Amino acid sequence: MKLKISLIILAGILLFSCSKEIKESAEERKSVVTNDVTEEEPPIVLTDENTPKTELIKLLESKKRHAWSLHKIQLEIDMYDVHGNSYEEFEKSGIDYLNRQKNTEIVKVDSDNKTIYCKQTLNLPSGKELIYDVVYTFYPYPKNFAYTNYALREKPVIADRQVQGSKKLHGKITEAEKDINKDKNIKIFERYINKYTKEYRHKTGDKPYKVLDYVKGNFSNSGKDEYIVLFTAPFTKSELEDGIFLLEYSYIKYVECFIMENDKVIKMYKLPGHWGHVVPREKTKIDLGEQFSFGWIADFNQNGRNEIFVHRKEVFGSSFFSIEFIDNRFVEIPITNRGDILKSVDWEQSKIVVETNPFRSLVLDSKDTRPKYFAEYQWCEKEHCYVLLSNKQYK
Repeated sequence: MKLKISLIILAGILLFSCSKEIKESAEERKSVVTNDVTEEEPPIVLTDENTPKTELIKLLESKKRHAWSLHKIQLEIDMYDVHGNSYEEFEKSGIDYLNRQKNTEIVKVDSDNKTIYCKQTLNLPSGKELIYDVVYTFYPYPKNFAYTNYALREKPVIADRQVQGSKKLHGKITEAEKDINKDKNIKIFERYINKYTKEYRHKTGDKPYKVLDYVKGNFSNSGKDEYIVLFTAPFTKSELEDGIFLLEYSYIKYVECFIMENDKVIKMYKLPGHWGHVVPREKTKIDLGEQFSFGWIADFNQNGRNEIFVHRKEVFGSSFFSIEFIDNRFVEIPITNRGDILKSVDWEQSKIVVETNPFRSLVLDSKDTRPKYFAEYQWCEKEHCYVLLSNKQYK
């Protein structure tokens, strides 16, 4: 009897001990899972709204407004309709139009060659005055005056730079398709972007974003893993009604820079600029640093930071701009928005040459021959902007 009682007590002790171990093991696993969730701190999400504006940022924003107003001014007087039944009447109409432009002064009228010479004055936000010599020529087929030469009178004095290949780019660049962590990173990017843009997407009507492409590199000199990520989403009803889509081009709706350490997002920066349709790499071949699906990465202005160059396609043209990390935010620096085709780059003179098509209705003769224009832009470090040097017609 005593033996039976002893066996019962021993079995109870063993059962209690096993139950305790199972309970402790379950609690331990629960503790580990909880720690994994709480251990990951939310990233710092930085946008224009929550990043203080420094004096440099304010100046750069004023230069951006100036750049777009410069394009607007040029477009307004690039080509204008004139009225009459003879050239004398057309010329008078053209002179009257130019005299109404506040920034334009007629220098000479050459009636024999149907040409008007003008001086156009523009001011940079710094107060520096730019004077352009403009030549307008009459074209009988559209019955318009259009410029044939647009040139800056006093060009910036920029010494030749001997730029070595190693200085054109800072750090190693890796495209998404060559990243061994591609699938894992895409899941991280999509999870974070859709979490932190929920309110924004509610306003725009966008569906959850999907990664279109990304590139890993050095964009803010953080010393961490940095990724520029392009997001896309199905077109909204209003976008489809507006007909803004071009089927042969990818459409980018949102661009973010993720700063990561040990596979965890610690900062997120929203990139400025209206991206939309980007020109595929196979359509543009120029020596502007490292080329990717959405543009180029290079330190073109040689200030020690990589810039992101974007060639955006529009329904009636295209635009070209750069983005650079300055004072804890990414800043858009406009270059041109005149429906351009990138032609060449001069690293030593910090120049970019583009082929433009400013006058879609302009023809040179009865055979419908259309002129070509080549515009030359130069980076001016002192003004921290791109300056139009010239835009000339070539037949």
